[in-house]
Amino acid sequence: MYSDNTETDALADVGLPTAMSPNFVNVDESGPEGLNGIVYTPSPGQPGFVAGAAGPVTFVFVSDVPEPSSMVLLVTGGAALLLRKRLAQIRP
Repeated sequence: MYSDNTETDALADVGLPTAMSPNFVNVDESGPEGLNGIVYTPSPGQPGFVAGAAGPVTFVFVSDVPEPSSMVLLVTGGAALLLRKRLAQIRP
């Protein structure tokens, strides 16, 4: 339990509501670290299925994004290169 309320179940303690979305699917990620993702092709009755589509509809989810520290390193390196170029233009 998340709260001290033991007499009744608070909404935060009972999990995700399923009444509003009874149709869901769980898919595990696959691939090595750095290339994780999901390729999902729904069947009739599954979420995302498009009836009448010319062909099967496939969803591709990529879950890996650069770490913030990697982005800082990239921006810092780019700024250093631009500063070096600027300084080279100023010096005769």
